[in-house]
Amino acid sequence: MTDQPPGPPALYDLDGVTIAVDGRPVIDGLTLSLEAGKVCALVGPNGSGKSTLIRALAGQQPLAAGRILLQGQPVGAHDARGFARLVAYMPQFTPAAEGMTVAELVALGRFAWHGALGRFSAADGEKVAAALRVTGVAQFRDRMVEALSGGERQRVWLAMMLAQDTRALLLDEPTSALDIAHQAGMLALIRDQARARGQTVVMVLHDVNMAARVADEILALAAGRIVARGRPDEILTPGVLGRIYGLPMGIFPHPDTGLPVAYVR
Repeated sequence: MTDQPPGPPALYDLDGVTIAVDGRPVIDGLTLSLEAGKVCALVGPNGSGKSTLIRALAGQQPLAAGRILLQGQPVGAHDARGFARLVAYMPQFTPAAEGMTVAELVALGRFAWHGALGRFSAADGEKVAAALRVTGVAQFRDRMVEALSGGERQRVWLAMMLAQDTRALLLDEPTSALDIAHQAGMLALIRDQARARGQTVVMVLHDVNMAARVADEILALAAGRIVARGRPDEILTPGVLGRIYGLPMGIFPHPDTGLPVAYVR
């Protein structure tokens, strides 16, 4: 028997992670590795622990037990600036950006690279310009962020994360409050940019069909535990989806792509 070649290295390693909120375990003894360079969608019913897990990966949620390693070191062992060079995080509800132009907000993504007293270099400017361009918001660079539509603001926040030039993007429901056209466009942009840059993406999505369109793998949670993990075609089966959501689910092939599409029976 020949040795198998090693797989891609893990960016994150979780070992026995338990997170409690008000004394109740929301994440319960979770152990898993997240490979570098993969797009991973977290799905599952409300209250399954998806957003809690994303916050923990972002270093913004204390653990009751276990540990989370980022590139082999505990998340909390990274200083703030070093962590921001590795991980960009978009919460479900982005902070207000009152009084800021689009270009000013996107430029904040370079803060970890030049520091509070450092100079904003030509290289920083190039990163910001590139992020504005690929997200399609360069024409808004001098407009105030609060004057933009919801879909435009989401793209501006994504531009800031891309300008941050990190190893990983963590996104909690990046398509919330967007119409279906903006959802599809936003997710395709995230997927394409992550693949072009070799970034790891972990994002919370409620629509399992949207998750299947853009993710390399889907990780399903229920009651704080993994109930299924695999390629989209492995997850989008009646049996697996029924186990995840507790509902009778059906599958049909997409008329154009042939990929599985899920529906509630």
